Amino acid sequence: MLSFVSSYCEKPGIFPLSNPTSRSECTAEEAVEFTNGNLIFASGSPFDPVEWKGKTIQTNQCNNSYSFPGIGLGLVSSRSTRVPFETFQVCARVIASIATPEMLATGKIFPDLDNLRAVSLEVGIEVAKMAERMNLATQFPPKGMDWREWLKHNMWQPEYPHIVVKNL
Repeated sequence: MLSFVSSYCEKPGIFPLSNPTSRSECTAEEAVEFTNGNLIFASGSPFDPVEWKGKTIQTNQCNNSYSFPGIGLGLVSSRSTRVPFETFQVCARVIASIATPEMLATGKIFPDLDNLRAVSLEVGIEVAKMAERMNLATQFPPKGMDWREWLKHNMWQPEYPHIVVKNL
């Protein structure tokens, strides 16, 4: 099937999204092999980049971790009265806008997973602004703060106090 698709498309997008990795529709290596290395690959499970004929083919992990934290942050921070379809369009546009020309040139269409907090903040800001534009927001940033500052303030910080456990 992959060979067939690549015979009709110069650089097909191959998105095996099933999890776990053992249930993925194909591996990154298989996708690269059957498309002769001309593809954009994004999967639901993590795959390492693939070495193919002297070049590195980038892989992307495509899952809801890019969208739902930011959507939640924006909706909760604005206390939106509902979640309209446009929420997901806004989210998709923000995530797509993060891909730089340099990333796209290497086949990367998503930022690295270690940038999820920054992605969540950007998605959240635009979702909150959308809720405000659509008159769905019932909470707004305090006077003197913009949406960015307000969402940064509301964002959960993974900081834990130092805990000492003594042997009993």
